[in-house]
Amino acid sequence: MHDSLLPKYAGFSPLIWALINGEPEVGVTAHMMNDELDAGDIVRQEAVPVGPADTATDLFHKTVGLIAPVTIGALDLIASGRTEFTRQDRSGASFFHKRSIEDSRIDWSWPAEDLERLVRAQSEPYPSAFTFHRGARLEVLAAVVSTGRYGGTPGRIFYREGDGVVIVAGADARTGRNRGLAITRVRTEDGRELPATEYFTSMGGYLTNQP
Repeated sequence: MHDSLLPKYAGFSPLIWALINGEPEVGVTAHMMNDELDAGDIVRQEAVPVGPADTATDLFHKTVGLIAPVTIGALDLIASGRTEFTRQDRSGASFFHKRSIEDSRIDWSWPAEDLERLVRAQSEPYPSAFTFHRGARLEVLAAVVSTGRYGGTPGRIFYREGDGVVIVAGADARTGRNRGLAITRVRTEDGRELPATEYFTSMGGYLTNQP
């Protein structure tokens, strides 16, 4: 049993990687074992859609309910005497490594849409997405893609929009065509959790990848 729609997202942390990459659905796969990890023939597979506000925690709860029926259905097929199952199309296979703290670090050269999904993918109990402000680590707990388009340098603390504070994002942010990431909730290095509009008392300065 593997918690992805094989042959995509074999390996580790498939729900988190799939959410970061904007997949429209996730699921579970019952497959036969062979000499290669997560590469055996597919016995049964079921999917659920990824909602626009789903976190990795939400996707876990959506998919955990599939495990029992997929497992029982697969065992029933095997018990019926069936021996031929669906071969994986290895041309569409992808294999992902286990996530580490480095994978939660925010890179402001990413587009805001990707960063918003990263924040949702790093929901509790997973380690939160983080950045640095004035040398101190700052966890980003919630964020949305901005309504407006903001130009300049990636990481710039730029503008208050609604309930969030917009950070300029994207490698080509200088063009002024990009949405920003509107951070709405943060956690400081000393464990305080508060709205971003309270944390950022003034605009200006930068969020960075390193202290």
